[in-house]
Amino acid sequence: MASVLVAEELRPDHAWRVDAEVDGVVGAIAIVERNGPEAIVRAIVTMPGFERLGLAGELLEACAELARRHGATVLSASCAPGDRATKALFEEAGLRTVELRLARSLA
Repeated sequence: MASVLVAEELRPDHAWRVDAEVDGVVGAIAIVERNGPEAIVRAIVTMPGFERLGLAGELLEACAELARRHGATVLSASCAPGDRATKALFEEAGLRTVELRLARSLA
C-alpha cells in the first residue's frame, strides 16, 4: 500500500503537490489548485514501474480531501480527447463529464 502525503504547498491555501510513495520511493504525483469553490487537478503522473498499483486513484482521493479541507466544494480535472485511460481513472474517482470544449489552431 502507498502512503500519500502533501509534499509541498506551492501557493499557500491554493495549490499543492501531493505524492504517493511506495517503500519510500515517489511512485506518482499530482498537482491540485483551488480556485474559489473548485479544486482543479492540473496534473497527475505515475512514474515508470509504478503503473497499475492504484496510486493515481489514491492521489485523486487525497486531492479531494485536501481540497475539501481548504473550502472547495467541487473537484475537477481534464484529459485529452481519446485518452480513455485517464477518463476512466477520473470516472472511477467519481468525476463526471460536465463540459465539452472545442478548439481550433490559429497557427
